[in-house]
Amino acid sequence: MEIQPDQTGPVTPLARSGEHTVETAQRASSHDARLSRVLDYQASSLQKEDPLEANLGSINSGLMRVALWWAVIKVKFIY
Repeated sequence: MEIQPDQTGPVTPLARSGEHTVETAQRASSHDARLSRVLDYQASSLQKEDPLEANLGSINSGLMRVALWWAVIKVKFIY
């Protein structure tokens, strides 16, 4: 089975059926940690004195949030 970059291991039939397993709990924990880092990056970017740097950091963190959201959707509906 293929291992996705946003997962801790291969997708199992139990994870596909929506049942809560250790694997899905680890994936949720990993997602929460990644989201926390993105939000921290966004907060620190918005505190920059240079408006261009603040805007670019905010836009980048928004794109990172979209990528995280897409990874969740991909796992839920494609696998």
